[in-house]
Amino acid sequence: MPRSYLYEESVDNPIFLDDLRTDTGLKYADSRIIFLVSSVVEALSPPTTPAKANIPASSQITKSFSFNVSSLFGGGGDMGGFADLFGGGMRRGGRRYSPQYAPQSEDVNYQLTIPFMLAATGGETSIRLRNGKQVAVKIPAGAKDGLTLRLRNEGEGGGSALIKLTVQSHPIFTREGDNILMNLPLTLKEAVLGAKVTIPTLTGKVSVTVPPNTSSGQVLRLAKKGIKGKGDLLARVQILLPDKPDSDLESFVRQWKPRSQDPRPLF
Repeated sequence: MPRSYLYEESVDNPIFLDDLRTDTGLKYADSRIIFLVSSVVEALSPPTTPAKANIPASSQITKSFSFNVSSLFGGGGDMGGFADLFGGGMRRGGRRYSPQYAPQSEDVNYQLTIPFMLAATGGETSIRLRNGKQVAVKIPAGAKDGLTLRLRNEGEGGGSALIKLTVQSHPIFTREGDNILMNLPLTLKEAVLGAKVTIPTLTGKVSVTVPPNTSSGQVLRLAKKGIKGKGDLLARVQILLPDKPDSDLESFVRQWKPRSQDPRPLF
């Protein structure tokens, strides 16, 4: 049943009915209305006869009647904080509104391992979410190890799927900022006489000219062959001797009389 409240037509000063049971209730008063919303505990307790209010004789209480609190707010409108006093069960716009049961959005974390080339050049892969759904994941060119991608509305309750990338190592390339580094093995002959060799890049194979008398450790730079065409490809020369002894090479070296030069000037 609706609770009984007091209605005052004309009161110069608001009257608070302190002697009524209002342990955890909410009071509201102005020049036209005095009302009291009792606590949930009181609303659910057995009805009792309230103590008689000590109301000054000068006050003119016109009538006592019952009404629904929601009617004060346009009936079925947004009750704001008043809904909380009744367990969140008030109605908004004609529908029952229970904020404590509203679905909560939550981000869900995932790990995704991708190849080095996919991270460097960009592309698309897929991942299976924990709900069993397979979704496409677009990898931006130049994606770094540890980058987190966000897939909106793929989490819980409208949240996001957060995908942290792990980039696999590559057998030839390593990355340093936007530059791509690699080792370029050369034979002794290629290093001494110079040569044209074919090397891989992120976008395919290219021909590189090795100048004569190239030493190990020298770096050949291929401009704009790095990440997204911004960085460079740096090829560090490594001179390799034959795996097995070569008698002709040994004979030549024994007869060779190089110019006097100290290869270890800092030692």
